[in-house]
Amino acid sequence: MKMLHAVLIFLAQTVAQAKGVASCPEQCICYEQSIACSCEEKNLDELIISSLGHTFISSLTIHSCDKSPKQFVIEETTIRKLAPMALSGLSHVEHIWFREADVDVIATEAFNYVAHVAYIYFYRSRIGRIERRAFSGMTRVSHVFFKEKVSIGAIEGEAFATSSVDDVEFEKVEARNVDDNFIDKINADDFRIRKSTFLFVARNDIAVLGDEEIKPFNISRCEISNSNINAFSPKSFPCLALGVISTNFSRLEPLENGSSNPAKLKSLWFVNCTIDVIKDDVFGRKLDRIEFNRTKIGQIQFGAFGDLEADKIALHESRVQQICSKSFSKSTLRFLLLDDIIVDEIESTSISNAKIGTLFIKSSTILSLGAQIFENSTIGTLKLDKTRIREHHREAMNSYSKMETLWISESELRSQSSTPLLPSASRSQPLPLNLVLTNNTFDCAIPDCGTNVYLTKNSLGGRETAWQVADNRCRNFREACRTAPVSPFVEHGLECRLTWALADCRCLEPKATLPFKEFHTLNISVLTIGDCDQLEVADTASESSLMALYVFRTGRIDIQELPESLQTAKFFHSRLLLHDRPEPPSRVELTNLTLLHSSVSKIGKNAFARMKIGEFFIHNSIVPIVPISATRGTKIDRLTVLRGKLGSTKALFDVSRHLVMHESLVFTTIDSLASIESAQMQNNTVLCCCGDGSGLSSNLKIARRLGSCPSNLEDGWHDVRCETEFRLEDCDKLPGGVELEDDYEYDYEDSEEPSEIRLVRRGVKLAMTSYNKDAGPITVSLLFVGAIMSFNLRV
Repeated sequence: MKMLHAVLIFLAQTVAQAKGVASCPEQCICYEQSIACSCEEKNLDELIISSLGHTFISSLTIHSCDKSPKQFVIEETTIRKLAPMALSGLSHVEHIWFREADVDVIATEAFNYVAHVAYIYFYRSRIGRIERRAFSGMTRVSHVFFKEKVSIGAIEGEAFATSSVDDVEFEKVEARNVDDNFIDKINADDFRIRKSTFLFVARNDIAVLGDEEIKPFNISRCEISNSNINAFSPKSFPCLALGVISTNFSRLEPLENGSSNPAKLKSLWFVNCTIDVIKDDVFGRKLDRIEFNRTKIGQIQFGAFGDLEADKIALHESRVQQICSKSFSKSTLRFLLLDDIIVDEIESTSISNAKIGTLFIKSSTILSLGAQIFENSTIGTLKLDKTRIREHHREAMNSYSKMETLWISESELRSQSSTPLLPSASRSQPLPLNLVLTNNTFDCAIPDCGTNVYLTKNSLGGRETAWQVADNRCRNFREACRTAPVSPFVEHGLECRLTWALADCRCLEPKATLPFKEFHTLNISVLTIGDCDQLEVADTASESSLMALYVFRTGRIDIQELPESLQTAKFFHSRLLLHDRPEPPSRVELTNLTLLHSSVSKIGKNAFARMKIGEFFIHNSIVPIVPISATRGTKIDRLTVLRGKLGSTKALFDVSRHLVMHESLVFTTIDSLASIESAQMQNNTVLCCCGDGSGLSSNLKIARRLGSCPSNLEDGWHDVRCETEFRLEDCDKLPGGVELEDDYEYDYEDSEEPSEIRLVRRGVKLAMTSYNKDAGPITVSLLFVGAIMSFNLRV
């Protein structure tokens, strides 16, 4: 038995010694610093150099080959240095393998001029240091792989600079002292780190001049998965998209030492990751989106997302221990989503001086919410849905600069201060223009019965008002608040019930005046008023807190001036007189101006002057002739007319960007379409026989020829369909100033007016082509029946 054991040991030693014998192929000449191979006699499928011992390779060439070998392999060899240009003689090779090799240094430009190679493969090897630009200058290389227990002592910056490679992959690699810009200036489709450990260090920038400084280099997709990384700066990766899966990070932090290239990263997502700390300025200045899915984050520190412009930042099914103060400071985000996450603490002023389009917190739990979260920030929409806040500061919602919409639904919001999670109704900040509070549980302010009653009662004014409150509960609601009378406010012929920042008023006298100064003192933001005979709206106060005005069922509303703070004005079942405003008229910016089942009896010469209106909505309402001067300096983003009646169109169309007009009646021909960027017009009717009394377009002669208007009128006439009186001289010309003669075909020279009109005796079909600056040509089809012209238009 002992003899057999000794024989086995001897055989094993013999095999080991045989395996270590140096192998230089017969086609090659191997020196200590160079290897030259020739294949004059035959083509080779595989060329293997094995067990050469300690070698300094300064040159490796293969020549005199009709076809290069499919594989070139260096295995079980210790290489002290792959010198610059060492592999420049290799091209049109399918595989270059370093298999179980030990390479002390891969020098700068060692792989320069390597071209037309399918794979460069390091397998079960050790590399002491990859110098700066070691793999630079490669062209048409498909794959560079470092796989299966590869150890790398250091990787210097721009290791692959100026190379074009399909993909680079590190799998089961342990890499230490890696410059965070080691893949800068490479063109590649994919870059991957898998099942590896990387220790990144700050770069040591060296200025390099050359054409590549102005040449674009990008990696389309980057992936890091199942790895461990100490410190990482996403903006350092020159990837357009970076996905990180099941990876642990000690910290995300900027590592660059000195100047850095502009970040190219557009899309970044983490899935099933652990991140201990996110420090400041790690994402660059501009991205399309950042997403965290099922990820644990310890701390989001000061400035982590600061100064960042992004289309979307989202956290899904994740856990965050702490969001620190000013972590989103000065960021500009279109959409910030917290979906099904748990946050232990959101510190005070965490989102300060920011601009956020929509912040949506959905199905989440926040254990602690600090004060003045949105300090000096502008928020488009803040929405909380099915969310629990265990403890919030009494001033959590205060000190923002502007908030368009606050929406809280099916949520539970608690506070030891017994204060509901609402902005303070004070003059220091405007309240949200739109407010929706439904099916929530609040900790209500114990001494403020008025606010508590407002929260727990359904909102007034129905769905038409911008503040909707319904089906809320106070956990600590005292019975006394249910029955405590709210003292009414009586002033200027009005009696108002005040709850929180809303005043609900009715008229006590035939004529009443809105007391804007008093409302400002009381911090009233929303006013509803109805059932008045006559109401005067004349804001003379230097300051006003009123943001929304809703008027219902009022016989006469005399409007002389609106407060500059007003953003929404809606009138229902009322009659308006818009008088001349004081000169110069104040600048009023309205998000919405609505007329619903109402009529305007008078429009002064500067009634709309210097106004900026987001949407002017006319529904089942009548607007008479609008003087051209009335819209001087006015801008209307969207004009919507549904089943309305317009006395004229030019003054409104001239200042509108977008037009929607359906099933409406116009008392003159349609003017000024060329100035509108987009228009949708369906099933509208033009009363051609009606002029507007100001020398604008009219079609009386067309109506006469069709036999629907009297032919013996000389001075003036009246048509019941028009509901107004017109003079004959106002009805002589078509748009563009061309008179209608005996024949029925006309052309217009002005490209902004109809270019062609063809008339038929009883039914008139008109084809009109016009142009605008963005939408291109507008084609309109119109049909006259009698004196009525119906038309459809869509751009």
